[in-house]
Amino acid sequence: MEDYNRPPDPSVPAYDPPSSSSTYPQPRSAPSRPPLTRHRQSIMDELIPLPTSSPPSSSESNSSLLIPYNVLRRTGSLAIIIVFLLSTIFLATTEPQHRRTGLRAIFGVGSDAGIGGAGWVAQDLTEAIGGDLTNKIDFDQYVKMRTVSDADLSDGKRIIFIGDIHGSFDPLQRLLSKLQYNTKTDTIIHVGDLIAKGEKNIPVLDWMEMFNVLGVRGNHDQPVIQWRAWMEWAGGKDWQDYVDNLDAGGQGGLMHALKGSGKAYPKGWEWGGEHWKIARHMLPKHYEYLLKLPLTLHIPSLHTFVVHAGLLPMDPTKSLTDPTQPLNVAAQSQFTDPYAGRITEELSILMSVPQNADPYTLIEMRSVYTHGKKAGKVTKNGKKGKPWSDVWNKEMKRCSRASSEELEERDGEVWQARSGDDNDEQDESSMNCSPVNVVYGHAAGRGLDIKKYSKGIDTGCVYGRQLTALVLGDQKGLTGSSVHLAGHKGVLVSVDCREGGL
Repeated sequence: MEDYNRPPDPSVPAYDPPSSSSTYPQPRSAPSRPPLTRHRQSIMDELIPLPTSSPPSSSESNSSLLIPYNVLRRTGSLAIIIVFLLSTIFLATTEPQHRRTGLRAIFGVGSDAGIGGAGWVAQDLTEAIGGDLTNKIDFDQYVKMRTVSDADLSDGKRIIFIGDIHGSFDPLQRLLSKLQYNTKTDTIIHVGDLIAKGEKNIPVLDWMEMFNVLGVRGNHDQPVIQWRAWMEWAGGKDWQDYVDNLDAGGQGGLMHALKGSGKAYPKGWEWGGEHWKIARHMLPKHYEYLLKLPLTLHIPSLHTFVVHAGLLPMDPTKSLTDPTQPLNVAAQSQFTDPYAGRITEELSILMSVPQNADPYTLIEMRSVYTHGKKAGKVTKNGKKGKPWSDVWNKEMKRCSRASSEELEERDGEVWQARSGDDNDEQDESSMNCSPVNVVYGHAAGRGLDIKKYSKGIDTGCVYGRQLTALVLGDQKGLTGSSVHLAGHKGVLVSVDCREGGL
């Protein structure tokens, strides 16, 4: 450190300030100059400004090359931009149609692999604009539908639908043992809500991922996906440490800090709750498995949809006779290939009913308002409105077209479905359309809910009741209530559970 108290060095001459009478030379007056004229910049100057430094040459004789050099640099910059844009457009337009997801996919946002790879994009943008991007990031990662094209019930093969599991790993293993589950001949399809509420969520995910089990998303699977997507986006590659450090700091200033960094999680999410904990501790393979689960599965060979909560067969805000209602459209359609025509009818229900386009309907709905000011609105409150399954079955009973082999269950008895124009006793409201079936869960409060065209199999295992499977195909050695689905005989098999899914 400098010592300002040491004695002066005699070898250094002292500073002799001028006296007050000393005069300094006065500056000469500047000659008058003509006013400067400002060059009006073009749009090119704004987008790609000319370099202000001279080219790399110290010779005065080369100064005449300044303009050509700058023009060359501008031309090169413009060429690079054009090549980048053309390459981006080429990638977007040449991607196979069945995989095309738009320009967002090029940058990794919204891909099936999760949004972890796009975290750097979101974070850099947040820092650049100082804003909150949480409303621009796809934390939902929805997959609307997948098709099960190889549902085979021949040669001893079986399809096993399993109700809501909710982390009930031990009852799941007891049920599989009772069914004599065989990985070579059996196809398992779950109806969602694999996790939450129960005691053993990670073991359930382990088992489902190991055997690549088919199924759909439930309303308790979805928030786990959302939380994990947020964690990977907000924290980047070190998201575990990022989340743990935030959690260790307590929730007092948590939201304030996250808002300040543009990373606040959406309103309504519960920090540190059950879904948050599962999202934090599940492995990447569990997350990848959940991401692959669609909102609906379509099984053409069974003329059946699998969904967690439910579907609507028509738009309740319109009259049943409205020509745009799916079954009315189907009744007026002519197809040279009856099978292809029927598949088209089935898909039109999913695609053309506006309420079915809302994921809330597919993973939360229990009832629907059919009259009054709320007509057409769905609700998860099972005590309000009308059970959606009642609406579904009432509408499907209007369809008179079915194969002569198609058997359905009615009031516990097997009955022969009507076969089109050969039936003279069709009621006046019947139409030339084909019925569609739904297998679902979510409604544990209603228990086993077996109707003609809908099978509700959530029997509340996690609440200490039962875990239920609907088995189609070979039923040797199985006992239970008999049901029919799309002309195939089935059996309902259950095991008892204890509170918490044990």
